[in-house]
Amino acid sequence: MIKDYNISEINLTKYLFFTGKGGVGKTSAACATAVVLADQGKKIMLISTDPASNLQDVFDTELNNKGVAIKDVPNLTVANFEPEEAAAEYRESVIAPYRGKLPDAVLKSMEEQLSGSCTVEIAAFNEFSNFITDKKAAVEYDHIIFDTAPTGHTLRMLQLPSAWSRFISENTHGASCLGQLSGLESKKEVYKNAVNNLADGEKTTLILVSRPEPSPLKEAERASKELREIGINNQILLVNGILEEHNDCLSDAIYEKQQNALKNMPEIFKTIETFKIPLRPYNITGIENVRAFLSNGKMKFSTEKLTVNDIPRLRNVIGDLYKNEKKIIFTMGKGGVGKSLVTSMLAVTMNRMGYHSAVLDADITGPSIPKAFGIREKAIGSETGLYPIKSHTGIDIMSINLLMDNDKDPVVWRGPILANTVKQFWSEVIWSDVDFMFIDMPPGTGDVPLTVFQSIAMDGIIIVTSPQELVSMIVSKAVRMAEIMNIPIIGLVENMSYFKCPDNDKEYKIFGDSHIDEIAEEHNLKVLAKLPIDPRLSAACDKGMIELFEDDWMEPVGKILEDMEGKK
Repeated sequence: MIKDYNISEINLTKYLFFTGKGGVGKTSAACATAVVLADQGKKIMLISTDPASNLQDVFDTELNNKGVAIKDVPNLTVANFEPEEAAAEYRESVIAPYRGKLPDAVLKSMEEQLSGSCTVEIAAFNEFSNFITDKKAAVEYDHIIFDTAPTGHTLRMLQLPSAWSRFISENTHGASCLGQLSGLESKKEVYKNAVNNLADGEKTTLILVSRPEPSPLKEAERASKELREIGINNQILLVNGILEEHNDCLSDAIYEKQQNALKNMPEIFKTIETFKIPLRPYNITGIENVRAFLSNGKMKFSTEKLTVNDIPRLRNVIGDLYKNEKKIIFTMGKGGVGKSLVTSMLAVTMNRMGYHSAVLDADITGPSIPKAFGIREKAIGSETGLYPIKSHTGIDIMSINLLMDNDKDPVVWRGPILANTVKQFWSEVIWSDVDFMFIDMPPGTGDVPLTVFQSIAMDGIIIVTSPQELVSMIVSKAVRMAEIMNIPIIGLVENMSYFKCPDNDKEYKIFGDSHIDEIAEEHNLKVLAKLPIDPRLSAACDKGMIELFEDDWMEPVGKILEDMEGKK
């Protein structure tokens, strides 16, 4: 039986940990819980670990990562992690002891090593750990509530210490973020205590938030299982947005759909205490609405009639979205030149620059994107469409391997089926709020690229090559194809351009002299980057840790793409 989410009747622990799929109302539930408890006279700290947090909008207050008292809610303090700010503070904490003791050149080198995404990840977890292990905060506050990022990010954060340690121990070629990781040893005890507090059912309650729909419930099931595996067993399920009144054909259909989803909930939730929140007809922003969210109070309804003279067709709306929002970038090249690698590095680069990036793996017969990002879970869908899988840092990814029971099975399909699959990945996958989408094309200039070129409006092509002359010929064909199709070419990227020997610092051209500059001049194109042969990069891809690899090879390309977006 699903009970009402009545806070007064629930035995709440010191730490309350709200998590769930994006869009289920996790932030709303966390904020409302915090306000209700504060109104009861309890001292409350509410903390967001979501990089895309909207707590500032909910409370209409500028927040920081230390905590700000909410004027209209006595007893409530709210903190919002700013990843870059946290990273800057972490960087200074590492470097500060050496100022005045080491030469400026050494300090500058340390700052450079501590400027990548590894540092941001470590800093975020560092801040989180400090809050959940702070004895002073535990005494000062009756409850500390965490509004986490969507499930995938949450799991990643809780698994970070072991992931970092594993990366260091397994990487025989030397880790690119050793500078960032060097401070982990001193924090081991703090991180251990943080995980122990999370696993202690007397201290922490994990609140899995879901909508009464199959897909969010399935995601909640997955999260429940994976979080149990790392020792977090004190869990409750909170189903948000249940329709209680239905008196017309539309509300009847919604009600029936929700009830069927609840009736067929995953078996795991039969052993977990479950609560519900009714569907509210208003946005959960402003203190008044936050307070009303968990009450039975009636809201004021407007009697104003809406007059609409012109209702745009769906295709017009979609066209405007494509025109004004995400940039679609194709990567092309001969098989074996590192096309998928370049695609992955581009997505990671734009993500680090603050953009929401996505990868559509159009290489159906040779999908390698999930491997590079360490993704093993399978994509799920609903009546609306398929949902992409989020990588550890929030990059949306869709690949045929995310749909197959065994990702080692070959895809033995003919050209038309391959092309239609790619079109479905574009039109039937729910891509949400993407700034840059990178489409990893199959090799060559055959049927699939042709069909895709005709089906998807793109902003440009990046052609990947290597130094061999045969590859250069294939590139010329790709350039010619793009010119025929009237598709702009952003530029060329040469992979495996050289090998830089770590012993003598000399560069060796393993695959012969480069011809990339000649091809670029012939077709009036830019050479965007020349990537070296680097065993560390191969190791990171093999281990699914491309997002942890640090280098600036693709930053010039990122700046060009940023200029395309119109943001400086």
